[in-house]
Amino acid sequence: MKPRFSRAALAAPILASLLFGGCALTDLGKSAEQRVAERAAARWNAIIANQWPAAYQYATPGYRAANGVEAYQARIQNATIRRESVEVSGVECPQPDSCTATLVLHYKPLLPGYPSMGTRITERWISEGGKWYIHLPL
Repeated sequence: MKPRFSRAALAAPILASLLFGGCALTDLGKSAEQRVAERAAARWNAIIANQWPAAYQYATPGYRAANGVEAYQARIQNATIRRESVEVSGVECPQPDSCTATLVLHYKPLLPGYPSMGTRITERWISEGGKWYIHLPL
């Protein structure tokens, strides 16, 4: 007699892999350029919102092993401007594990009489373990 399995029992491993591998699923079909653009924008949006622990998670594991979130915040935080928004203007990936993201950060100087401005930022992103991180000098 053949063992009989219900459809639910057969589907359980597939559903578990979908649930626990959800992060990977959202990246299916996306190019490295698209993934880096999304992560770069998300990192800057966390910085703009002063969500330092969230922004810190985009730094490489090596950087995080050598520097705490406080050091990361001190490196980036600037009391003379208010960051307002960011837009990714392009991403180039000359190698499979290395990309350069170009962004425009819109900000307002906190000094009286200065208008909102924009500045171009270039960042290097590297892939480690299938995930993209911003490369910051230690």
